[in-house]
Amino acid sequence: MAMVNLVHEVLDVELVDWRNEKLGRVDGLTLELRDGEPPRVGAILVGGTVIAERFGHRAIRWATLIREWWGGGAPSPTVIPFSAVRTIADTIQVELDAESQPAMRWEHWLRERIICRIPGAGGRKQPNA
Repeated sequence: MAMVNLVHEVLDVELVDWRNEKLGRVDGLTLELRDGEPPRVGAILVGGTVIAERFGHRAIRWATLIREWWGGGAPSPTVIPFSAVRTIADTIQVELDAESQPAMRWEHWLRERIICRIPGAGGRKQPNA
């Protein structure tokens, strides 16, 4: 089994699905602790609250409040089992369909409700005149 430096080769690396559709970036990892054996990576975490956790409880509260204020509901990370990882290179390819993942629902919500309303963003929706 090849050795992988999790911080340099996995954390913050772009995720793609089996069709090379973007799925987000690796925002966090979970480790499985096993009796008498070294820990192993259990899952990849994707989502804004995972990033906010790096900065503490205040950042998590702000991320939650902002998303609820904009009507996105309570944020929750997408959990991808590490067993779904196909390759680790410039991107991390997983054996999943990007469109079926919660991270993409958030991405679509963000694009539809926020980004496409920014003047010059090239979104399909036009603000009401």
